[in-house]
Amino acid sequence: MDGSGSQSEPDNKEGLFFTPNNMCSTEVNYVQFSSWEGSGNQDVDINRIKNMKFDYVDDARSFYLGYARGNGFGIRATNLDHDREGRVLRRKWVCDRQGSRREKYLTNKNRKRKPRLQTRQNCKACFSIGLDSDTLKYSIRVFMDDHSHKLATFREVSSHQSHRNLDEGDYAQIDAMGKNFIRGCQTFEYMVDQKGGYSKIGFTQKDMYNKIAKMRRSKAFESDSQAAISYLESKAFTKPNFYCRFNTDDDDRLANLFWRDYHSLFEYKCFRDVLVFDTTYKTNAYGKPLVLFVGANNHIATCVFGAALLLDETFTSYKWALTKLMDSMGSKHPFSIMMDGDKAMRQAIDEVFPNCQHRVCGWHVARNTCAHINDPKKSSAFRSFIFDHIDEDKFDECWNEMIKQQGLEDNVWVNMMYEKRHRWAETYFKGHFLPECIALKNQSQ
Repeated sequence: MDGSGSQSEPDNKEGLFFTPNNMCSTEVNYVQFSSWEGSGNQDVDINRIKNMKFDYVDDARSFYLGYARGNGFGIRATNLDHDREGRVLRRKWVCDRQGSRREKYLTNKNRKRKPRLQTRQNCKACFSIGLDSDTLKYSIRVFMDDHSHKLATFREVSSHQSHRNLDEGDYAQIDAMGKNFIRGCQTFEYMVDQKGGYSKIGFTQKDMYNKIAKMRRSKAFESDSQAAISYLESKAFTKPNFYCRFNTDDDDRLANLFWRDYHSLFEYKCFRDVLVFDTTYKTNAYGKPLVLFVGANNHIATCVFGAALLLDETFTSYKWALTKLMDSMGSKHPFSIMMDGDKAMRQAIDEVFPNCQHRVCGWHVARNTCAHINDPKKSSAFRSFIFDHIDEDKFDECWNEMIKQQGLEDNVWVNMMYEKRHRWAETYFKGHFLPECIALKNQSQ
């Protein structure tokens, strides 16, 4: 190993040659690991390894990972220290059998399931590096190679979690075979034969199924998004005045999507007196907020002005949807807006429609009344202030009388709603066209 003498090759065993000269600054040209049967690492010059230096933390991990694979054990990362600038100062890896199971799990007498096999055996083997402030290279601080367990054989070592990896090339082959209707179990067996055995394939059948499921989940959204955009684009070519806009996130995936057709444009021009803006219900498979912009015609029937699928319920998403609504309607804003009381939604409305009167939907207020006031008589008395026409100069007097009669002086939610009375009480919306909001809410659902 150190070049001072010849080294023998083990009979009928495979060896792993690890060449660290491409990743670290050291005079060692190669390290050979041939003790596959757990006989130890007597062929390795430990002192020479301890003198190695690495330019990057990943280089040190790659070296120790190769060393562990060659000697029949797995590794896992533990301690990590870095400075204020995010630079790693110290990093430590241990044998995957380091530590032990907690005593409470071993002495549990109420166990309902058969305990798993113990894999932790208090192994002391570890590998630690630290940053040298003078050379800005990572040197080995601790290198212990004493194992408290039998090392794995060549056929067993690939089953350790740290040595299992399904790369993009393997997945591309799995995906291609899946598209040709080849079953997963047959694909795995074919790849085992292709690579020369289970010990060389580098992953298990379970790893393969997990990777397929993960990629399907990510591709499902992307393919459905592309299909939806293609459908809306075809509508724009065939239907007059059809409007569709979308944007993407940092990963180039669909974030927000807005659309409206010619009928929505016509109805908005005629009945834009009131706009109902709500994202309460998430009925799609992806849990994305579905926004419906609806209003009421001269028969108090629902008019759909547009729809949007948003990334989330934040100020940025709401502002984007309202801006696209205005762009599609020739920048003509509604006279009044009803909303569900969401703070981010209210901020977006104030930003896009600064001169528009907006009111919290009475349906939401009435529903929250039942949740915060358990007594039916008391909640009924509160709901009368939502829809009854009370003179503004008499509102405070009637309110205080109701609070005293119903004993709601200490109800936090009632006191909070009084501070926000200008957003939901019918008294403060005289002179504004706001049709029966409960009817509108039920129709929009």
